[in-house]
Amino acid sequence: MIIRKLVLFGIMALLALAGCEKDNPVSTEKTPFVISTKIDSAWNISGNEKYLVEVKADDPQGVSDLKTAQLTIIDSQENIIFQDSLFDDGGAQSSGSGDLIANDGVFRNQYQATQITSNPGLYYFQIVVEDKEGNQSVIAGDTVEFSLSSPLLLTSAWSPDSLLARDKKFTFAAEVRDTANTGAVINAWFDLTPHNGTQLLKRYALYNDGDVENHDDYVAGDSLFSSIEDTSFGAGRLGWYDLKFQAQNEFGSVSNVIIRPVYIENKAGVIYNTDIPDTLKIPQTGTKNLKIRAWVTDPQSNLDVDSVYCRIQDKLGNFLSNNFKFILNDLGQNGDDFINDGIYTLVLSINSENNPDNYTFYFNMRDKAGNLSNTRLDYTVFVK
Repeated sequence: MIIRKLVLFGIMALLALAGCEKDNPVSTEKTPFVISTKIDSAWNISGNEKYLVEVKADDPQGVSDLKTAQLTIIDSQENIIFQDSLFDDGGAQSSGSGDLIANDGVFRNQYQATQITSNPGLYYFQIVVEDKEGNQSVIAGDTVEFSLSSPLLLTSAWSPDSLLARDKKFTFAAEVRDTANTGAVINAWFDLTPHNGTQLLKRYALYNDGDVENHDDYVAGDSLFSSIEDTSFGAGRLGWYDLKFQAQNEFGSVSNVIIRPVYIENKAGVIYNTDIPDTLKIPQTGTKNLKIRAWVTDPQSNLDVDSVYCRIQDKLGNFLSNNFKFILNDLGQNGDDFINDGIYTLVLSINSENNPDNYTFYFNMRDKAGNLSNTRLDYTVFVK
């Protein structure tokens, strides 16, 4: 990570540590000492993100002897422009500080850039830790650039205009520029929302790992981020949606947003096979199971299947139980052999009170977008 130091601070610059997380092997018999600091190197004045300032410290008498950590921010003219405390209370008295564990020697606080200054430029952050006896550590700190825009710039984004049911996979990509050359780790993604809406339906990660097979990314560590999604992307979705591409670096700086509308096609699934015994002998005593199975497939994958059911009609044309829909399952239970294998199962219990008859089974599948499949018929005969 490239960290620019503020040489005009003279002696203060000699105390600055190289990198966002720096080792400070300064320790005396009584004084507390700083182990490391974490300060974002670039802060965006025009954004509303919060930036974490952290110092990890210790004391010869143990971390329980640490009392306070004081932050002082100095401008390029060596004027103090801001002072505040960092906290090690686990958020008990400082809910917005970002501190996680009380009394672990890690002091934290979070700030928006405009809490510090509205003027672009380089600023020096000084941190001093004090123990309960009043002993103070050597000054630790770093320089931070305040600017009017995020160092991240999303220059372009790509996605299909339409996601058709016949397509087996889709590639999504974005180009992200680190304009400040911070070298920070960048994460990129796109959010799926209703067209012209704000409700987040799902967030999808974009990758920059050089994994062509799984992410369609050819060069790790460049400015291009991409991902591959399969047909299940359209499960439960039909119509126009928005894809909102964005990126964020490890310091919390967020890029601009690029929105691309997309039409998602969703076609009905198919019941392509069923299995019912041609004849079932009604037991004279006790019960006998009638196992009914249906094989289904959906263009958006079987994740799009909402329900598979059948209605049963006798030879007089009457549907049993007032046209009741008997639900089949693919959960690997209640007679179903394997979970999520696309074979749905229903087990009916037959006893001596059932009458001989010819039955027609009407099978249908409904998907999560509301599409209804073809109706497939199968038959069985109950005999004494």
